[in-house]
Amino acid sequence: MVEAVDRYLGSQESLADLVANLRLLFDGAGIGDARLSSEFESHWAPIDGELELRIWVWAQVKWASDERLHERIGAFRSWAAREATRPGLDSGAPPQSLV
Repeated sequence: MVEAVDRYLGSQESLADLVANLRLLFDGAGIGDARLSSEFESHWAPIDGELELRIWVWAQVKWASDERLHERIGAFRSWAAREATRPGLDSGAPPQSLV
């Protein structure tokens, strides 16, 4: 996930791709830990919300905020990097989807 964020920050993928890739990485990892799931959602949903403000016809342009988006992406990246350094839930290794 950190790598996906870095690709977005390096202008190598779109915001829509970032949102989709983060969701796919998390869901694909099959992490059943309630704490991790809750924290993922609390960091991912605001980024998805910023995407929606940029793509849906009902959203007014003034509602989207690049500053808020960058803060939310930064918070997500910090969370994913922190979680990637914790021992894994079963194996003792960090969940690879967070790296």
